[in-house]
This record gives sequence, C-alpha cells and structure tokens, in this order.
Amino acid sequence: MAEKVIVDGKAVDKEDTKVVFGAITATTPQWAKWAFRGTLIVTSVATFIIAGDNAIKPELALRIGVYLKALDLLAFGFSKMFGVKLDDEKAS
Repeated sequence: MAEKVIVDGKAVDKEDTKVVFGAITATTPQWAKWAFRGTLIVTSVATFIIAGDNAIKPELALRIGVYLKALDLLAFGFSKMFGVKLDDEKAS
C-alpha cells in the first residue's frame, strides 16, 4: 500500500507529489518547517547566551544578535519558498 500524505487538505499517494521551489501558496514540507524551527531555537539560545555574557562588548553583542535574527528571517523565508505540489503527470 502506498504511503499517503496530505496536500492542500487531501490525502494523496506520496509518489504523486513533488517539492518545488517558489510554491509559496502550497503546503510547506515538514523538513522545511523543522529546519526553520531548529534554526529559530539555536539562534534564540545563542542570542540569549551572547546577550548575557559580560565578556562580550554590548555593541558587539547587539550586532551579533541582529545577524542571528536576520538568519531566522532568511530561514523562515526559504522554508516558505518550498511547497508540496501534486505531480501533474502522475495525477492525471
């Protein structure tokens, strides 16, 4: 029996799907969601550690924190750029 996945609220065979770049309105794959969540957690922890470290100058800590948060935005944007679409050739 073929593995089923949910695409746009419908259960379809996994082999009838494909991940495409630029499908902003399509369902985001789980690996992209988890990549963003992992990035968010790691950069947030790093930001707190850097902000609380007295050995790092406040100006440098602020700059590093801004860069880490920019990385979050970049990861979030890229995670939304990948979407799961039905493979038109197999679905028809």
